[in-house]
Amino acid sequence: MSENLPAARPQPLPIARRAQIPEQLGFADVRDWGMGELSDRGTGLVRAYAKVEHVGTQILKDLAAVLIAGRLQMGDPTGGSYAYKQWAEGIYGAAGIPEATREKVHANVRYHISSLLREVVPADELEALGVDTRSAKDRGAARRKVQAAVVATHRAADAVATTKSDVPGERAEVAPSRLVADHLRLAEMISKVVGDMEEPVIRGEMTPQQRAVLDERLADAIKKLQAVRAVIRSAGKRPSS
Repeated sequence: MSENLPAARPQPLPIARRAQIPEQLGFADVRDWGMGELSDRGTGLVRAYAKVEHVGTQILKDLAAVLIAGRLQMGDPTGGSYAYKQWAEGIYGAAGIPEATREKVHANVRYHISSLLREVVPADELEALGVDTRSAKDRGAARRKVQAAVVATHRAADAVATTKSDVPGERAEVAPSRLVADHLRLAEMISKVVGDMEEPVIRGEMTPQQRAVLDERLADAIKKLQAVRAVIRSAGKRPSS
């Protein structure tokens, strides 16, 4: 079995002294170590991680400060202009990092940009630009509220679906009052979900492509709602003779 394992590296990788990070190790490097040596290195790795755990977050905060400063100097607090996007892309491009890593940095720095922007730009200016001025905590609470409404809507839809029989034209033995209550609850939840959609999110946080998708889905929902309303309006009418 041992002959199938990769050969050990002839020399260990250099230690990142400034960051106090131990040299990189693979299994081939440590497979022949004694238990005591393994324990010592394991303890050192735990300590090293504890020292550098915060470094990534601080780097992202520093990057957010640089990007926000650039935005303000260009008169573009939200970073929506072509000139700013080209400038920012130049920073990422000059770093020479893989595309996957680049996208990860993009995604992770957004939170810090959002928080810092609300600290350094007056609320009235952000509101004029269509930016949600609430704190991250308040935005999180609003997000959880919408998520709860979505879950409640799915549950209401499932409740209605479970009352339907597998036989066409027949229903399971469920009291009519239950069916009525489920339909009313489902309608209430649909109204709540749409009512909780926020203009600042649509205007300030969605990309044009995301807004197009949202518009398409809402247009489809409107068609279905109109069809249901037509049934409601015609349900109490007698058929013409």
